[in-house]
Amino acid sequence: MSRRLNPYALFTLALTLMFPVSRADAQKLSEASRLGAFSGAMQYCADEHGGSDRRFQRARRRAASEVSDMSKSEQRKAIAARDRARERGQFLGKKLDEKQCGELLRMSEWKRYQ
Repeated sequence: MSRRLNPYALFTLALTLMFPVSRADAQKLSEASRLGAFSGAMQYCADEHGGSDRRFQRARRRAASEVSDMSKSEQRKAIAARDRARERGQFLGKKLDEKQCGELLRMSEWKRYQ
């Protein structure tokens, strides 16, 4: 018995061979999503646990300035990730309680100076 290949599968295979996605491109996309999620997390933390602490707002503004330097498609991904993180109250699957917000903020400030 001979099997015929699906023409759509052949078309998809041909496209992936013609336009390979480099590892750097894939990393940029995930970097944009991660940065957007961080911005949303900082906004959530400022609203829920911030009190008078402006550090969350400063961290969110730093992330927003980095997003503004990205391409439009990366910006869309970052904004979608930001909105999801803010609505769910999670950063990369971790619930944002007061302790987690503080740890995330300290980590971002530490990495900024490395």
